[in-house]
Amino acid sequence: MPRSAASRCLLPACSRRPRCSLRAACCSDSCSPAGCRCSRCRSPPRSALRPGRRSQLAALAIHAIGVLAAALTAAAYGVDASLAVWFSIIPVSLIATAVPISINGWGVREAVIVALAAGHGIAAADALVVSITLGVLNVVASLPGAYLLVFHDSR
Repeated sequence: MPRSAASRCLLPACSRRPRCSLRAACCSDSCSPAGCRCSRCRSPPRSALRPGRRSQLAALAIHAIGVLAAALTAAAYGVDASLAVWFSIIPVSLIATAVPISINGWGVREAVIVALAAGHGIAAADALVVSITLGVLNVVASLPGAYLLVFHDSR
């Protein structure tokens, strides 16, 4: 379709006219007072992310940051394991800690990380210290929320 096809939309009441002119795909035959019925105008712009997609990307980013924190914690303790190893261990431990059998996943996280790390050649003591440090970091990250919960006036 020629580039000037959007300019042929003659109805001022066309609710999709700005999108029509941006996409340059609307023709006067597909417009009505109720709005543009052009199939290209009904579809969202290609660059826009659906709301579900944005939340999925946010969740992936949050979990990737958790794995990166585990890898950096392990590196700080001198544990020689690649990032890929922690990508195979930490998501499973997060799922296990979500099971409500302990407070904040204490004990469950440590058992899962020690068991899975043993399969990757990481010593149990090293995996345990990394796991406990991750638990402490989780508590420290929760302290601002605890402060607001206790001292925030809800009135």
